[in-house]
Amino acid sequence: MKRHTPATIAVFSCLLTAICLFQIAALKDEIRNVQSSLNAQMGDVNSTVRNTYSNIDSLLKKQASLLSGSGYEYGGLNTDKMTVELSCSVTPREFSPAGTTAVLVLNGREYPMTLKSGAFSVTLALPLFVQNEIPKVQFAEGGVLRTEALDWILTPRYEFLPNVFASLSGSASGRNSLRRKGTVDINVDGASSLEIKSISLIGVLDGKEINRTSIKPNENADIQGYIPAEPAPPVDITSSGRVYHGSYELDETYEIPNGSTHELYIEVVDGYDLHYRVLIDRFIVDKNGNPGRDENEWMWRGTEADICDASGNILYGIDRG
Repeated sequence: MKRHTPATIAVFSCLLTAICLFQIAALKDEIRNVQSSLNAQMGDVNSTVRNTYSNIDSLLKKQASLLSGSGYEYGGLNTDKMTVELSCSVTPREFSPAGTTAVLVLNGREYPMTLKSGAFSVTLALPLFVQNEIPKVQFAEGGVLRTEALDWILTPRYEFLPNVFASLSGSASGRNSLRRKGTVDINVDGASSLEIKSISLIGVLDGKEINRTSIKPNENADIQGYIPAEPAPPVDITSSGRVYHGSYELDETYEIPNGSTHELYIEVVDGYDLHYRVLIDRFIVDKNGNPGRDENEWMWRGTEADICDASGNILYGIDRG
Protein backbone atom coordinates (compact mmCIF):
# COMPACT_ATOMS: atom_id res chain seq x y z
CA MET A 1 0.00 0.00 0.00
CA LYS A 2 2.84 2.35 0.80
CA ARG A 3 4.23 1.73 -2.70
CA HIS A 4 1.10 3.34 -4.19
CA THR A 5 1.03 6.33 -1.84
CA PRO A 6 3.18 8.64 -4.04
CA ALA A 7 1.09 7.74 -7.11
CA THR A 8 -2.13 8.38 -5.19
CA ILE A 9 -0.84 11.73 -3.99
CA ALA A 10 0.12 12.63 -7.55
CA VAL A 11 -3.35 11.73 -8.84
CA PHE A 12 -5.05 13.78 -6.12
CA SER A 13 -2.69 16.66 -6.86
CA CYS A 14 -3.62 16.55 -10.56
CA LEU A 15 -7.32 16.45 -9.70
CA LEU A 16 -6.91 19.31 -7.26
CA THR A 17 -4.97 21.30 -9.86
CA ALA A 18 -7.69 20.69 -12.48
CA ILE A 19 -10.40 21.75 -10.04
CA CYS A 20 -8.44 24.90 -9.24
CA LEU A 21 -8.00 25.66 -12.93
CA PHE A 22 -11.72 25.25 -13.54
CA GLN A 23 -12.49 27.50 -10.60
CA ILE A 24 -10.00 30.12 -11.85
CA ALA A 25 -11.59 30.01 -15.33
CA ALA A 26 -15.05 30.39 -13.82
CA LEU A 27 -13.80 33.26 -11.67
CA LYS A 28 -12.34 34.98 -14.75
CA ASP A 29 -15.68 34.62 -16.56
CA GLU A 30 -17.45 36.08 -13.55
CA ILE A 31 -14.98 38.99 -13.44
CA ARG A 32 -15.53 39.62 -17.17
CA ASN A 33 -19.29 39.58 -16.63
CA VAL A 34 -18.94 42.02 -13.76
CA GLN A 35 -16.71 44.27 -15.90
CA SER A 36 -19.20 44.11 -18.76
CA SER A 37 -22.03 44.97 -16.39
CA LEU A 38 -20.04 47.85 -14.90
CA ASN A 39 -19.20 49.16 -18.39
CA ALA A 40 -22.88 49.03 -19.35
CA GLN A 41 -23.83 50.83 -16.14
CA MET A 42 -21.13 53.45 -16.74
CA GLY A 43 -22.46 53.89 -20.29
CA ASP A 44 -25.95 54.42 -18.90
CA VAL A 45 -24.61 56.91 -16.36
CA ASN A 46 -22.68 58.82 -19.06
CA SER A 47 -25.75 58.86 -21.28
CA THR A 48 -27.88 60.13 -18.41
CA VAL A 49 -25.32 62.84 -17.65
CA ARG A 50 -25.19 63.91 -21.29
CA ASN A 51 -28.98 63.98 -21.50
CA THR A 52 -29.12 65.96 -18.27
CA TYR A 53 -26.63 68.53 -19.59
CA SER A 54 -28.57 68.69 -22.86
CA ASN A 55 -31.88 69.15 -21.05
CA ILE A 56 -30.41 71.80 -18.77
CA ASP A 57 -28.88 73.60 -21.75
CA SER A 58 -32.20 73.45 -23.61
CA LEU A 59 -34.04 74.69 -20.53
CA LEU A 60 -31.60 77.56 -20.03
CA LYS A 61 -31.89 78.57 -23.68
CA LYS A 62 -35.66 78.42 -23.42
CA GLN A 63 -35.66 80.54 -20.28
CA ALA A 64 -33.26 83.04 -21.87
CA SER A 65 -35.26 83.22 -25.10
CA LEU A 66 -37.22 86.33 -25.93
CA LEU A 67 -39.91 84.11 -27.47
CA SER A 68 -42.55 81.84 -26.04
CA GLY A 69 -43.29 80.43 -29.48
CA SER A 70 -42.35 80.60 -33.17
CA GLY A 71 -43.08 78.81 -36.40
CA TYR A 72 -43.78 78.97 -40.11
CA GLU A 73 -46.13 77.38 -42.63
CA TYR A 74 -46.10 77.10 -46.41
CA GLY A 75 -49.01 78.48 -48.38
CA GLY A 76 -49.77 78.76 -52.09
CA LEU A 77 -47.47 78.67 -55.10
CA ASN A 78 -47.07 81.54 -57.57
CA THR A 79 -46.16 79.76 -60.82
CA ASP A 80 -45.57 83.04 -62.68
CA LYS A 81 -42.85 84.21 -60.28
CA MET A 82 -41.89 80.71 -59.08
CA THR A 83 -42.24 81.69 -55.44
CA VAL A 84 -44.05 79.99 -52.58
CA GLU A 85 -45.93 81.76 -49.81
CA LEU A 86 -44.50 81.40 -46.31
CA SER A 87 -46.38 82.59 -43.22
CA CYS A 88 -44.10 83.23 -40.23
CA SER A 89 -45.12 83.95 -36.65
CA VAL A 90 -43.23 84.75 -33.43
CA THR A 91 -44.67 85.33 -29.97
CA PRO A 92 -42.50 87.43 -27.62
CA ARG A 93 -42.64 86.85 -23.87
CA GLU A 94 -42.76 90.57 -23.16
CA PHE A 95 -43.67 93.47 -25.41
CA SER A 96 -45.51 96.76 -25.49
CA PRO A 97 -48.47 96.72 -27.89
CA ALA A 98 -48.02 100.39 -28.59
CA GLY A 99 -44.23 100.61 -28.61
CA THR A 100 -42.71 97.30 -29.78
CA THR A 101 -41.93 96.69 -33.43
CA ALA A 102 -40.51 93.55 -35.02
CA VAL A 103 -38.72 92.68 -38.25
CA LEU A 104 -37.88 89.26 -39.67
CA VAL A 105 -34.61 88.84 -41.56
CA LEU A 106 -34.82 86.77 -44.76
CA ASN A 107 -31.74 86.31 -46.94
CA GLY A 108 -30.17 89.44 -45.50
CA ARG A 109 -33.25 91.64 -45.95
CA GLU A 110 -35.56 92.90 -43.19
CA TYR A 111 -39.33 92.44 -43.39
CA PRO A 112 -41.61 94.30 -40.93
CA MET A 113 -44.01 92.12 -38.95
CA THR A 114 -47.57 92.87 -37.87
CA LEU A 115 -48.83 92.44 -34.30
CA LYS A 116 -52.09 90.58 -33.84
CA SER A 117 -53.43 88.70 -30.80
CA GLY A 118 -50.08 88.79 -29.01
CA ALA A 119 -48.02 87.47 -31.94
CA PHE A 120 -46.01 89.16 -34.68
CA SER A 121 -46.51 87.71 -38.15
CA VAL A 122 -45.50 88.30 -41.75
CA THR A 123 -46.16 86.54 -45.05
CA LEU A 124 -43.17 86.19 -47.38
CA ALA A 125 -42.62 85.07 -50.96
CA LEU A 126 -39.77 82.55 -51.02
CA PRO A 127 -37.86 81.75 -54.21
CA LEU A 128 -38.85 78.18 -55.02
CA PHE A 129 -35.58 76.69 -56.21
CA VAL A 130 -32.98 78.22 -53.88
CA GLN A 131 -32.07 77.75 -50.24
CA ASN A 132 -33.47 80.50 -48.04
CA GLU A 133 -32.20 81.56 -44.63
CA ILE A 134 -34.13 83.25 -41.83
CA PRO A 135 -31.44 83.69 -39.18
CA LYS A 136 -33.19 85.97 -36.71
CA VAL A 137 -36.02 88.23 -35.65
CA GLN A 138 -35.38 91.68 -34.17
CA PHE A 139 -37.52 93.65 -31.69
CA ALA A 140 -37.20 97.39 -31.18
CA GLU A 141 -38.69 99.42 -28.34
CA GLY A 142 -37.70 102.84 -27.04
CA GLY A 143 -34.41 102.85 -28.92
CA VAL A 144 -33.45 99.40 -27.60
CA LEU A 145 -32.86 96.62 -30.18
CA ARG A 146 -33.16 92.99 -29.08
CA THR A 147 -32.35 90.01 -31.32
CA GLU A 148 -33.54 86.40 -31.12
CA ALA A 149 -31.85 83.75 -33.26
CA LEU A 150 -34.16 81.53 -35.34
CA ASP A 151 -31.68 79.81 -37.68
CA TRP A 152 -34.35 78.60 -40.10
CA ILE A 153 -32.98 77.03 -43.28
CA LEU A 154 -35.74 76.64 -45.88
CA THR A 155 -35.56 74.70 -49.16
CA PRO A 156 -39.04 74.85 -50.74
CA ARG A 157 -37.96 72.57 -53.59
CA TYR A 158 -37.82 69.68 -51.11
CA GLU A 159 -40.11 70.90 -48.33
CA PHE A 160 -43.01 72.05 -50.52
CA LEU A 161 -42.79 70.28 -53.89
CA PRO A 162 -42.95 66.49 -54.29
CA ASN A 163 -39.89 64.36 -55.02
CA VAL A 164 -40.22 62.08 -58.04
CA PHE A 165 -38.01 59.06 -58.71
CA ALA A 166 -38.37 56.34 -61.34
CA SER A 167 -36.33 53.42 -62.68
CA LEU A 168 -36.52 50.72 -65.36
CA SER A 169 -35.36 47.15 -64.82
CA GLY A 170 -35.51 44.34 -67.38
CA SER A 171 -33.99 43.40 -70.72
CA ALA A 172 -33.04 45.09 -73.98
CA SER A 173 -32.59 43.27 -77.30
CA GLY A 174 -31.91 44.40 -80.84
CA ARG A 175 -30.15 47.42 -82.28
CA ASN A 176 -32.05 49.53 -84.78
CA SER A 177 -35.22 47.78 -83.62
CA LEU A 178 -34.84 47.89 -79.85
CA ARG A 179 -37.19 45.80 -77.78
CA ARG A 180 -37.35 47.06 -74.20
CA LYS A 181 -39.10 44.76 -71.75
CA GLY A 182 -39.26 45.21 -68.00
CA THR A 183 -40.82 46.97 -65.03
CA VAL A 184 -40.97 50.71 -64.52
CA ASP A 185 -41.09 51.68 -60.83
CA ILE A 186 -42.47 55.11 -59.99
CA ASN A 187 -42.19 56.80 -56.58
CA VAL A 188 -43.63 60.18 -55.67
CA ASP A 189 -43.23 61.54 -52.14
CA GLY A 190 -45.35 64.59 -51.44
CA ALA A 191 -43.63 67.08 -49.17
CA SER A 192 -46.79 69.01 -48.28
CA SER A 193 -49.67 67.70 -50.34
CA LEU A 194 -49.79 65.30 -53.25
CA GLU A 195 -51.96 66.11 -56.23
CA ILE A 196 -51.16 64.20 -59.42
CA LYS A 197 -52.85 65.22 -62.67
CA SER A 198 -51.10 62.75 -64.97
CA ILE A 199 -48.29 60.21 -65.30
CA SER A 200 -46.77 59.46 -68.72
CA LEU A 201 -44.05 57.34 -70.32
CA ILE A 202 -42.32 59.43 -72.99
CA GLY A 203 -40.06 58.27 -75.82
CA VAL A 204 -37.47 60.76 -77.10
CA LEU A 205 -35.29 60.34 -80.21
CA ASP A 206 -32.33 62.69 -80.61
CA GLY A 207 -33.92 65.18 -78.23
CA LYS A 208 -37.39 65.18 -79.83
CA GLU A 209 -40.47 63.55 -78.32
CA ILE A 210 -41.76 60.79 -80.62
CA ASN A 211 -44.36 59.01 -78.48
CA ARG A 212 -46.21 59.33 -75.21
CA THR A 213 -48.11 56.69 -73.23
CA SER A 214 -50.45 57.73 -70.43
CA ILE A 215 -50.32 55.71 -67.21
CA LYS A 216 -53.16 55.68 -64.71
CA PRO A 217 -53.65 54.15 -61.24
CA ASN A 218 -55.99 51.24 -60.73
CA GLU A 219 -59.53 51.66 -59.43
CA ASN A 220 -58.47 51.23 -55.81
CA ALA A 221 -56.08 54.17 -55.93
CA ASP A 222 -56.67 57.08 -53.59
CA ILE A 223 -54.77 59.95 -55.20
CA GLN A 224 -56.22 63.39 -54.53
CA GLY A 225 -56.95 65.33 -57.71
CA TYR A 226 -55.71 62.62 -60.11
CA ILE A 227 -57.18 63.10 -63.60
CA PRO A 228 -56.72 59.92 -65.69
CA ALA A 229 -56.22 60.21 -69.44
CA GLU A 230 -57.91 57.67 -71.71
CA PRO A 231 -56.94 55.28 -73.09
CA ALA A 232 -54.20 54.27 -70.67
CA PRO A 233 -52.63 50.94 -69.72
CA PRO A 234 -53.20 49.70 -66.14
CA VAL A 235 -50.64 50.39 -63.45
CA ASP A 236 -50.30 48.65 -60.09
CA ILE A 237 -50.02 51.22 -57.30
CA THR A 238 -50.24 51.62 -53.58
CA SER A 239 -50.99 55.01 -52.10
CA SER A 240 -50.98 56.32 -48.56
CA GLY A 241 -51.46 59.98 -47.70
CA ARG A 242 -48.83 61.99 -49.55
CA VAL A 243 -47.00 58.99 -51.02
CA TYR A 244 -47.49 57.33 -54.41
CA HIS A 245 -45.79 54.06 -55.36
CA GLY A 246 -46.55 52.56 -58.75
CA SER A 247 -45.23 50.01 -61.22
CA TYR A 248 -45.83 49.71 -64.95
CA GLU A 249 -45.01 46.69 -67.13
CA LEU A 250 -43.23 47.77 -70.31
CA ASP A 251 -42.92 45.69 -73.50
CA GLU A 252 -42.30 47.95 -76.51
CA THR A 253 -40.13 48.02 -79.63
CA TYR A 254 -38.51 51.29 -80.69
CA GLU A 255 -36.98 52.09 -84.10
CA ILE A 256 -33.57 53.77 -83.75
CA PRO A 257 -31.69 54.93 -86.88
CA ASN A 258 -27.90 54.76 -87.08
CA GLY A 259 -26.19 57.60 -85.29
CA SER A 260 -29.15 58.25 -82.98
CA THR A 261 -29.92 58.21 -79.26
CA HIS A 262 -33.23 56.97 -77.85
CA GLU A 263 -34.38 57.88 -74.34
CA LEU A 264 -37.31 57.00 -72.11
CA TYR A 265 -38.69 59.37 -69.49
CA ILE A 266 -41.34 59.18 -66.81
CA GLU A 267 -43.24 62.45 -66.52
CA VAL A 268 -45.45 63.34 -63.55
CA VAL A 269 -47.62 66.46 -63.69
CA ASP A 270 -48.76 67.89 -60.34
CA GLY A 271 -51.67 70.13 -59.40
CA TYR A 272 -49.62 73.27 -60.14
CA ASP A 273 -49.01 72.05 -63.71
CA LEU A 274 -45.33 71.51 -62.98
CA HIS A 275 -43.84 68.65 -65.01
CA TYR A 276 -41.36 66.31 -63.27
CA ARG A 277 -39.26 64.36 -65.79
CA VAL A 278 -37.04 61.41 -64.84
CA LEU A 279 -34.71 59.77 -67.36
CA ILE A 280 -35.01 55.98 -66.97
CA ASP A 281 -33.33 54.62 -70.11
CA ARG A 282 -30.89 55.74 -72.79
CA PHE A 283 -29.85 53.61 -75.80
CA ILE A 284 -27.25 54.76 -78.31
CA VAL A 285 -26.71 53.40 -81.86
CA ASP A 286 -23.52 54.59 -83.56
CA LYS A 287 -23.21 55.53 -87.23
CA ASN A 288 -22.29 51.93 -88.13
CA GLY A 289 -25.40 50.50 -86.45
CA ASN A 290 -23.60 49.20 -83.38
CA PRO A 291 -24.75 49.82 -79.80
CA GLY A 292 -22.77 52.72 -78.33
CA ARG A 293 -21.62 53.18 -74.77
CA ASP A 294 -23.28 55.83 -72.64
CA GLU A 295 -20.34 57.21 -70.69
CA ASN A 296 -22.62 59.57 -68.78
CA GLU A 297 -24.96 56.92 -67.38
CA TRP A 298 -23.58 57.42 -63.88
CA MET A 299 -24.70 61.06 -64.06
CA TRP A 300 -28.39 60.35 -64.62
CA ARG A 301 -29.30 56.89 -63.36
CA GLY A 302 -31.16 57.09 -60.06
CA THR A 303 -31.13 60.89 -59.93
CA GLU A 304 -34.03 63.17 -59.07
CA ALA A 305 -36.41 64.63 -61.63
CA ASP A 306 -35.98 67.72 -63.74
CA ILE A 307 -38.84 70.18 -63.20
CA CYS A 308 -40.28 71.90 -66.27
CA ASP A 309 -43.15 74.22 -67.04
CA ALA A 310 -46.02 73.29 -69.36
CA SER A 311 -43.97 74.47 -72.36
CA GLY A 312 -41.07 72.17 -71.54
CA ASN A 313 -38.73 74.87 -70.24
CA ILE A 314 -36.50 73.50 -67.48
CA LEU A 315 -37.04 75.36 -64.22
CA TYR A 316 -34.89 73.12 -62.08
CA GLY A 317 -32.57 70.37 -63.22
CA ILE A 318 -29.18 68.69 -63.08
CA ASP A 319 -26.56 67.96 -65.72
CA ARG A 320 -27.28 64.50 -67.14
CA GLY A 321 -24.54 64.51 -69.75
